[in-house]
Amino acid sequence: MDIYRLFNELKIEYEEHIHEPVYTIEQANALKDQPKGTGCKNILIADKKGENCALMIIHQDKRADLKAAAALLGLKKPRFAKEDELMQLMHLIPGSVSPFGLINDAEHKVSVLLDSDLQGLRLLFHPNDNSKTVAVSCDDLMRFLSHCGNRCIFL
Repeated sequence: MDIYRLFNELKIEYEEHIHEPVYTIEQANALKDQPKGTGCKNILIADKKGENCALMIIHQDKRADLKAAAALLGLKKPRFAKEDELMQLMHLIPGSVSPFGLINDAEHKVSVLLDSDLQGLRLLFHPNDNSKTVAVSCDDLMRFLSHCGNRCIFL
């Protein structure tokens, strides 16, 4: 499904910025003319066997605490998901990870761990394409996540 069509259906307000592809927070922060908002790290983690996965969405200035995330979800031996797992679950490649990839998780295999410090902020994400950035409110992100039907827990 086209992400922008879904934004319109869900009445999600967004601002889009097109730029050269970026693969890291540092590269994204170096872009000029970015929409105003807070950058987010989007990290897909999995248990040892890859049977349970979660997308961590945290403030760009925070470090991902895999052990804390694993404890919330009951994951044993958490690790960063492999490239093939990312493609299989969310149809994304490294550098383009975003909560909007959840539209491709029809079986709702990916849980979402959302940083509670992001509430009330305007957030920046790739719209499943790392040559674009969109700004959305946290409330609109929650509306999107609710539509997708994935389990969501605040960190």
